[in-house]
Amino acid sequence: MAEILLPEAGSEFTGPALPGPGASVNECLKWATLNLHASDTARQDAQLLLNHITGKDRGWLLAHESDSVADDQR
Repeated sequence: MAEILLPEAGSEFTGPALPGPGASVNECLKWATLNLHASDTARQDAQLLLNHITGKDRGWLLAHESDSVADDQR
């Protein structure tokens, strides 16, 4: 499991901790879904964002949930 980074003291960030280096596709999707919780389609929105960032389609994300996301794409 990837390291979880906590926000710095005094930071304005109040959402879930950002997945750390080596985070899996699934960990990134969970994090994004939690941060988009106000949306009725939070999971789908998270998938669309990760599709865009990684350049991979939804099928690839589903088939590679345990693969690591490149650090510059988290």
